[in-house]
Amino acid sequence: MYKAARLKAGLSREEAAHRLHIGSRTLVNYENLAPVPPADVVANMRVVYSADELPANHCTTNCQIGQIYAYKFRQTDLALDALRLINKLKLVNEVKPRLVEILMDGRIDEHEHSDYKEIIDALYKLGETIFNMRIKSSTHVCIESHSKEQKELLMAK
Repeated sequence: MYKAARLKAGLSREEAAHRLHIGSRTLVNYENLAPVPPADVVANMRVVYSADELPANHCTTNCQIGQIYAYKFRQTDLALDALRLINKLKLVNEVKPRLVEILMDGRIDEHEHSDYKEIIDALYKLGETIFNMRIKSSTHVCIESHSKEQKELLMAK
């Protein structure tokens, strides 16, 4: 995924390594996942390559915690995600009264477990759709929203 992002950005290995402040051989190793690049390098790749999906994919692929808790990034069309969002919001609105009913007494009874699990699954899918839209939309965020280090990397482009 790192090499594909570099090539999509139109950067040679040497140019990318220079902008990332690492050696060319190190970059080749990272692109071959031997070793997996550290998070700070992936964060820099995100900026240099304009590839906002890299940190998300890095966390869900290479981090044990991310593999459990992070949303998976889907490479789909933003318009398709907007339609998914509308669909998921409709579903969540439909289950809201049941969620309130389940949680009103402060506990989840045995006969409520399956409904509660379905509601939580719907909320998870809504969160995943929002996450994917946010990642895809972040390429349109202006440079003022970036940190000082990210701005410096962007200016080096």
